[in-house]
Amino acid sequence: MRFSLTRWRALWQRIGNVADDDLFYRLEKACSESHRFYHTVRHIEHCLTEFDRVRHLLDHPDAVEVAIWFHDAVYEPLSGDNEEKSAQWAVAELEKAGTDEAMINRVVRLIRMTRHDAEPETADERFLLDIDLSILGSPPEVFAEYEASIRKEYHAPPWEVYREKRAEVLLSFLGKDVIYRTAFFRERYEEQARKNLRRAIGTLGFSFVASEHDHIILENLMRESDMKNQIAHYENKLKYETDSWDVHDALSRGENLIVIDTRSPEAYEKEHIPS
Repeated sequence: MRFSLTRWRALWQRIGNVADDDLFYRLEKACSESHRFYHTVRHIEHCLTEFDRVRHLLDHPDAVEVAIWFHDAVYEPLSGDNEEKSAQWAVAELEKAGTDEAMINRVVRLIRMTRHDAEPETADERFLLDIDLSILGSPPEVFAEYEASIRKEYHAPPWEVYREKRAEVLLSFLGKDVIYRTAFFRERYEEQARKNLRRAIGTLGFSFVASEHDHIILENLMRESDMKNQIAHYENKLKYETDSWDVHDALSRGENLIVIDTRSPEAYEKEHIPS
C-alpha cells in the first residue's frame, strides 16, 4: 500500500481530525532524509501492506496505523531515543488535532513498543511488532538488500565494531523461542526469517556449527566474542606490564628500561627474591 496523501487523509478523518496535508508532507520529508536507507517511506509502505493483511484481527486498527506512520518519524542511527522522540511528535500532532486521550495513549504506547526491548501486553502490540519485523522473513535477495541498507545507515562505526554489534542484534532475534508473536506472522515468516538470520550472521564473518536449537548458536558465537575481548585485554595489559624473563631479555639487548614495581610493601616483602 502506497504512502499516499489519500490514505493519510482517510486515516486522519477516521480518528475525528480535520485532514492535515501539511503534516503528511512533513512526515514524508522526515522519512526521506539523506541518512536514511532502510527507515524510509518504503519501510512505511511495507508496514502498511502487512497491516492491511491483519487489519481485521486488530482491536484498534486506526491506532496501530497511526503508530506505523509515526514510529520512525524521528530517526538518527546512533541515537537511543528515536522512538521516544517519534512518540512525542505524534502526541503533539494528535493533541493539536483534538484527538481523544485514549487514542493518544494507545498510539504512544505502540510507538514505544517498537524499541523491541519490552514484552507486548496486548494483541495490537504483538501485531505491530510483527509488522515491524516482517522484513526478517522476506525472500533472501530482499533481506540482503535490507542488511546492506542498515550498514549504510550505520556507516560510521568501523567494520569490526559494526559486525560484532550487528551480529548481537541478529542473534537477539535468533535466540528467541519464536521471533513472531502472532500465529499469522509466525506461520508466514518464521522459517524464512531464521534462515535469513543464520545466513546474515555467516556473512558477517562468524563461523558456527548449525543447530536446530538457535540458543546453542548464540552461546557458541558469544564465546568467540568473549575470547576476542580477552585477547584484546591481555594485549593491552602487556603494553605496560612485563615479567623477569622479558626484563632479562631486554637488558641483554642493551635496551634502556625503567622498571616500576607496583606491589604493596607487604607483597614485595613476601614475594621478592633477595639479591
